[in-house]
Amino acid sequence: MRRLTPFDDFESSSPVPTTREAYLAYRTHAIDFLKARNRQIRDWSECNLNGSSE
Repeated sequence: MRRLTPFDDFESSSPVPTTREAYLAYRTHAIDFLKARNRQIRDWSECNLNGSSE
């Protein structure tokens, strides 16, 4: 599993980015994740939904 932010088993890290750089990295990874998810949904839909009501 690819994480959007570093993870250390809830010991010392905050789930909220604490620096500008950390926020920008989180934002980039979140956008990449959403684009990949949307591509996956689109590809599945194109293969499995043909618009007919059979």
